[in-house]
Amino acid sequence: MICPKCKKQETSILKTSYESLTNTVKRQRKCSCGYLFVTYEIDKSGLKSKSAKILKSSVQLKKKRKPTIKEEWIDFRVFLYGFMRVKAIISASLAAVYEFDKKFKSVDETLMSATKFPNKKSYISVFNHKKNKYSDFKIERVKQTIKKCVENNFYWKKKKSFFKNIIIPDLKNKRAMSDEINEYNRSITSYVRKDKYNSDFYNNNKYLDDLINMVYPDITKEDVEKLKKELFSPQSWIWYEEVR
Repeated sequence: MICPKCKKQETSILKTSYESLTNTVKRQRKCSCGYLFVTYEIDKSGLKSKSAKILKSSVQLKKKRKPTIKEEWIDFRVFLYGFMRVKAIISASLAAVYEFDKKFKSVDETLMSATKFPNKKSYISVFNHKKNKYSDFKIERVKQTIKKCVENNFYWKKKKSFFKNIIIPDLKNKRAMSDEINEYNRSITSYVRKDKYNSDFYNNNKYLDDLINMVYPDITKEDVEKLKKELFSPQSWIWYEEVR
């Protein structure tokens, strides 16, 4: 299957389902470039009528509706979490390479992958098949990432802009922070794996530049563009999917 974005034939099937409305097989696919898309398989004898139904359904779904404040808040929190999670993954990968080199005195021909183990802990794995060397470096826990989001002034600034009547708690109030972290964690668990939150959502998000400038206040415009390509590269997105 050719990827609509990069035009390469390096796609895989993530999920297959049957849609009774149009009597078609729907497949969710993913390309090696990180792009997610959907294909429909239609019986040739009913191609004309079924294509019309699918097109009509697709147009209806694409009709723009102004999102509610709650939906915008959910989108922001999912994006902020994704941004901070990718940042944690990249930090772990740099540390993993450093530790591997320190331990085995060589990083030549090494490979890396991000993995979540049954105990729900996530790691960057570094290995060299040629020399049969292998090591793991732990990525911070999901709750640690969420804690960093909640302790960020940008988080509360955006929440206040969405919900005018809220009272921002003292960030040193452990009880208030704990309640916010736990609620955020439940929200992320509910929403982060939805199809909506794919690589396009992260790469084209309106908050991306603001967050980069917040984390790196002295960065130039040129470096912002460079960091955007590096921070949300196809590889970073693939790793994020594994440990999000």
